[in-house]
Amino acid sequence: MCGTVLFSKIGVKVLEIGNRIVEAKRNRDICFSEGCDCMYVKKGIVSIRPLQSGDEIYLLNWLTDKNVLRYYEGRDQQYTLEKIQEKYFQPSSVITRCLVQYNHRPIGYIQYYSLSKMQRKAYGYGKQKELIYGMDQFIGEPSCWNQGLGTRLVKLVTHYLCKVKHADRVVIDPQVWNDRAIHCYEKCGFKKMYILPEWEAHEGKREDCYLMVYESNLVEHKGMTVRRE
Repeated sequence: MCGTVLFSKIGVKVLEIGNRIVEAKRNRDICFSEGCDCMYVKKGIVSIRPLQSGDEIYLLNWLTDKNVLRYYEGRDQQYTLEKIQEKYFQPSSVITRCLVQYNHRPIGYIQYYSLSKMQRKAYGYGKQKELIYGMDQFIGEPSCWNQGLGTRLVKLVTHYLCKVKHADRVVIDPQVWNDRAIHCYEKCGFKKMYILPEWEAHEGKREDCYLMVYESNLVEHKGMTVRRE
């Protein structure tokens, strides 16, 4: 683990900060590690860490499950171990790729990235100077669906991007038919802005997507604070 550790409590002033992650004492505690391009986040028994060697098998299992592919990538996609390694495990200076764990069990994947100039223009932010991050994620274990874990995951990463990476906005672009994902994002504070016509290829057709945006000042309204030393 590298960098400076940040320890945050929702609605409670932070008192414990050191050069290592402090053991969380309550489920409302959030631990961050920053100082490099890695991401280590923990809240209760939900944790997020960078992808590492050996995680290929988890992504292969998830991305060969038709139930998962219906919502992420598409059921017409054929994933092999080689394709997983090529797409998700090549070094990148743009995308940070992470594994999601629940009670130490791998259950999903998330990636985040600062929007490029082209992406900013496509989303309608070409003339603005704010720092904007995008994120994509999925829960790969269907047995973990409908338990609120997706909401917990999105809230945790949004908090991290706004408080640690200093994002002014975070954007997500779910397909318009994906009511479950849209409802999850709305619960996390994302707002529908407008429809992106034929934005994403999915199962042989171009699907419309919603541009959904989270404004970073909402974090302050919830009383979440992070101190650095």
